[in-house]
Amino acid sequence: MLRYKSYLWIALSLLVIGKNRPVFAATCSCAGVSLSSSIQLNNFEPQVLDLSVHVTQSDISKLVSGRDTVNDETLRNRETETYLLQASYGITENFAVTGVMSWVEHSRSIGSSQSPSERSSGMGDSLVVASYSFAKITPFTSHGFALGLGLRIPTGEDSNGSPITFAEDLQPSQGAWGSSLWFNYQYALDQQASFTVFIDGNFSTNNSNDRGYSFDSEWNLSSGINYQLSSAWTTSVGLAYRDANPHLRQDVSIPNTGGRWLDGTISASYSINPTSSISLAYRIPVARDLNGALQFTTRDSMTLSWSSRFK
Repeated sequence: MLRYKSYLWIALSLLVIGKNRPVFAATCSCAGVSLSSSIQLNNFEPQVLDLSVHVTQSDISKLVSGRDTVNDETLRNRETETYLLQASYGITENFAVTGVMSWVEHSRSIGSSQSPSERSSGMGDSLVVASYSFAKITPFTSHGFALGLGLRIPTGEDSNGSPITFAEDLQPSQGAWGSSLWFNYQYALDQQASFTVFIDGNFSTNNSNDRGYSFDSEWNLSSGINYQLSSAWTTSVGLAYRDANPHLRQDVSIPNTGGRWLDGTISASYSINPTSSISLAYRIPVARDLNGALQFTTRDSMTLSWSSRFK
């Protein structure tokens, strides 16, 4: 995992060094990373296209029993890399459409076993969100509020593995349709909107795939503060909460799935020019309360993003 984080830091440094060069491009749901992590319902302008790329490295090797961390004597190692391509377009002053496509790579190995590591990669699911902004922060308005409706499309692969198909948590795609409801609220503490607080979230529900497996439904809520340090630098700190129902097989709950997660988040964003920026975000667990006797869950994750706006 350390080598992946080093790659992200190197990429960030290279982007900052090359900030004077023109930029032409500019955060999946699989079993470990959410397609919703990059959606910003209120961040659009009419007749303007926003493009962004997000690369996330997640270490999912932490063994938990309920709220307690358990020593894993199997030396299991599980990592997920996700690549998101996102496009948002403001159709009017208040209405926008956002699309997300994903590519997912999973790897899992057990250090105490002689069995080979399992690897799975391919296109993940896609997401389309239609959002409506009821209010936006301006020099004359301190509040911003938006709602959205999302459709998750099973565009990816969910049958990797040979001769035996991998379990759903190791597939790039959930292999099922889903839907979601979104909201976002922002409040500016000063007229320049350099210091804002926010709360946003979504509720999603998922159908079953062809094998009768469903990731069922979950809530995601996040809140925090954004602070503009200078004309180029912005930072954000916050908390993210997730409440997920147990997964289902033929409508029967699967043991050791679902639970509640509370994470701390911190990010920094740098404006390369008036229309492009890069950012680095880090997410680490604060508390866990997971279902069943034992679950492997996220140890930490890091995301490097690059976004650009085209008028």
